[in-house]
Amino acid sequence: NKSNHMAGKKKNGSGMGGGGKGALKNQLRGKKRQLSNILQNEDMDETLKDARKKQAETDIKELEAKISARERMDLERKNATRYHKIKFF
Repeated sequence: NKSNHMAGKKKNGSGMGGGGKGALKNQLRGKKRQLSNILQNEDMDETLKDARKKQAETDIKELEAKISARERMDLERKNATRYHKIKFF
């Protein structure tokens, strides 16, 4: 059955949610575009514009933190496998 050929397989990832580093970077890019559109929109009410701007900025900060945590985790995983071999040589 084609529709559930991945049903029994585990997904690669750490369980942090949000997919891999590439998916997080795509979300970050989208949020930056959204912020740019908010800032360029002159027809929007100022209070609504400020609220959306603040929300987009907090989302961007969260995504940047997730990306840096993911990069750190990937580096730790790489180093753990590399130096595990040396430790048990």
